[in-house]
Amino acid sequence: MTLGSNHSSPKIVTKLAQAFFIITLLAVTSIATAVENGKSGLEKRKAMLNDFFKSTGVEQTAYRMDYHAFDGPLVQSQFPSGQILMVKNMMSRVYDPEEWLRSIQRRMLINYQPKRMKQLVKWYQSALGKKVVQAETMAMDMTEGMEDEKNRFLKQLEYYPPKESRLEIAERLETTLGMTDYTLDTFLVLTKVLFPYHNRWAGASERKVSQNIKDDNFEPAREYYLKSFLFKFRNFSDKELAQYAAFATSPAGKWFYRSYFRGSRDALEKTSVELKHLLDLIQQEMRSSGESTLLKEIAPPGQRFLFVRMRDPFVPLVDPKLGLIQPVDEDESELEFRKFSDELKSLPQIPMEVFRNIKSTDPRLYADLEHFGGLFSQETKIASMGEDDYLDTVTKYKSLINKANDTQPGMIVTPIQTEYESIKLVGIIWKNNETIALVETDGKKGHSVKEGDLLGPNFGVVEKIDNNQLLILEQSRDYLGNILSNKKQLEIINEAPEEG
Repeated sequence: MTLGSNHSSPKIVTKLAQAFFIITLLAVTSIATAVENGKSGLEKRKAMLNDFFKSTGVEQTAYRMDYHAFDGPLVQSQFPSGQILMVKNMMSRVYDPEEWLRSIQRRMLINYQPKRMKQLVKWYQSALGKKVVQAETMAMDMTEGMEDEKNRFLKQLEYYPPKESRLEIAERLETTLGMTDYTLDTFLVLTKVLFPYHNRWAGASERKVSQNIKDDNFEPAREYYLKSFLFKFRNFSDKELAQYAAFATSPAGKWFYRSYFRGSRDALEKTSVELKHLLDLIQQEMRSSGESTLLKEIAPPGQRFLFVRMRDPFVPLVDPKLGLIQPVDEDESELEFRKFSDELKSLPQIPMEVFRNIKSTDPRLYADLEHFGGLFSQETKIASMGEDDYLDTVTKYKSLINKANDTQPGMIVTPIQTEYESIKLVGIIWKNNETIALVETDGKKGHSVKEGDLLGPNFGVVEKIDNNQLLILEQSRDYLGNILSNKKQLEIINEAPEEG
């Protein structure tokens, strides 16, 4: 070939073409192999998790749980037996144990950690791990005899309290794993289904009812969990219980349990939509023919009238734009699913009077609360956290908030720090240029109230005393450090004199 020629040798062109073909083939083969290995890796993880679910009793629990496991919160809240039966019948139609397991699996795949997975498998293969599985499984299989034994055990706790060390372990696990929050989430799914039909919520917004349910039932639900925990592990020695707690609060244990409850919440959300869809079908049948076969199969005769009397037939129960909740993709980012989590929403508020008291009595706790409040107000910083760091931070903050709220009983020093329904404003007097309100509490006991006094169940401060009313300001601090205000008023009610 002559220097400067515009013509290439056919042999060189052929070799270049061959080289390009080989490089392209290798690249395509490498990509295909990588994709195949990726799929193979995902399938291996799924298979490993399925085996893990079988060996640890997770799968057995999902199939034994069925719809009967969901009636406990309704029984505790004294729902009518007919409505509880109706919920059971509906749950028997929509509860899917396989979907429950898939939801948990998805959550574990999102943040899959091989090292912790190996630690989990190893621990559950130990003698203590197998004993825990047996205890968990027996707790789900509540025969009549087992139920009687549990009732006797709980009765004995009233006279023979558990060791402080065992109770501390139960409390630590409840806080770390968020068991009470999960129980309330389950309760809310069921109560939201019944919301349009229940007299006790007439005229109230669903959001307000949900918040009241959480506020009113948190402590009872927490107490129920602690007692159930003590019964479930009643045959464990103190050493065994401490070892189990050490595992459950270890990085591997927290990864598993948090994934488990997150997945369970995902399944609960889908179950909620399915329940509402079922009710929508009943309404469609009733609108078209005036009766519903589904309704007869689901609701006892005494509850069927609720669907006619309480519902507006022109308001759909399911948003057609919403549809069913889609499965979570395995490659979903940490930030994306965190955006929909309920961890922060479940953080309790602290009454401002309690918060001010802590500032003077426990400066360290006050400083810690201020630190976390400032941290959670920085959305970018929170979003950049790893999954474990984020959940640990929420857990620590919640523990501090609970510690602060645990000081409330010591601040209730007067009989007028009680429910507003128990307080009656009967008069207002003026003494030494000061306005004083006269109130009665249960039992016709009289009390004098001045501006600045604490009144009501939420550490409200009497802001002003007018001619015929008391104005009370309730303030609380949320998890961001914001101060929320709520005003209440008590008015003098002039009762008509009794006829002679």
